[in-house]
Amino acid sequence: MGRFSRCTGDCCRRRRAATIHSDELDRQEAALKLSQAEVRRLATVAERERIGRDLHDLLGHTLSLITIKAELAAKLAARGDRRCSAATRRTLNERHASCFWYLRNAAL
Repeated sequence: MGRFSRCTGDCCRRRRAATIHSDELDRQEAALKLSQAEVRRLATVAERERIGRDLHDLLGHTLSLITIKAELAAKLAARGDRRCSAATRRTLNERHASCFWYLRNAAL
């Protein structure tokens, strides 16, 4: 009987060790899932920030160009230069339309 009880004790110790190991693996798996979720969240935030910077740059450039061209058109109109003023208005309308096109596409 001594030999049997020793085997039973060994089996119980192994089973307890396996249970402890399994619990540790479960904790590690849960931590890994949390880490992966955090990585996905940070990647989403980084992408949104990149899109925001790109839109800011694009709109800043386009609006600066529209402002400069509008000032030029006003000066040319004051001098009576209709040919240059018409070309400037066309450019303004094109830039205005492209600015809104970029905004609409970025929002989708």
